Amino acid sequence: MWAAGHIESMQNCLPVGGPPPNLVYATAEGHDQGAMIAMAEAGDTSMRWKPIALASLLMLVLAQSAQAQSVEDVLRRFGLVGKWADDCNATASDHNWYAVYATTRNGEVTRKFFNGKPKPYNEYVIDSARISGDEITYHMTEVDPRRLQFDIVIRKDGDRIRVWSSRQQDGKYVVQDGKYTASGDENSWQTRCR
Repeated sequence: MWAAGHIESMQNCLPVGGPPPNLVYATAEGHDQGAMIAMAEAGDTSMRWKPIALASLLMLVLAQSAQAQSVEDVLRRFGLVGKWADDCNATASDHNWYAVYATTRNGEVTRKFFNGKPKPYNEYVIDSARISGDEITYHMTEVDPRRLQFDIVIRKDGDRIRVWSSRQQDGKYVVQDGKYTASGDENSWQTRCR
C-alpha cells in the first residue's frame, strides 16, 4: 500500500529546476529500504515526467526482487547452506547441536537448530545477509510467535564455521568474540556434514 502521507523530496534525482508542481514522491510503506517511487497526480500533461515515474517504479520492483533472491545467493556463495555439527558422526543431542541452513519451497532461507528431539529446537528465517572476508553477517527472525530477532556473525575457517557474535534485538549479546557472554566459554567450531 502506498502511503500518500509519506511525501519525500528526491532533489538529487531531478533535473535543475525541480519537478513540476503536480509530481509527488512517496515511500513504499513497510519497506525497510524506504525505496521511493515517483507518482504523477491525475491530469499530469507533462510527458517528460512519466518515463521518470515508470523508471523509478521499475527500479523499486527490481531492487525488491534482487533483495528477495540475494539472501540465498549470499549464503550459497559463503558456503553456509547445508548441515553443520560439532561431530557429524554422532547424532544430534544437547552436546552435539546440528545447524541446518536451507531454502523453503516459498523461497525463504531458514536456520534450524536440532538437539536430538523430533522437532527443531528453534527455527529462524534469515531476511538479510552480507559477506565480509571470512565472515557472514545475517539478520534472522524466529518463526515462533515470539518473533525474536538476532544479528549473527559467523566466522569461517576452511570447511568449519563458528558463531562469532549473536546479538539480540534489545542489543544484548549472547555470543561475543566467539564466547558465550553468560559463561565465558568458547563457542565451538562446527564442520559441514556430508
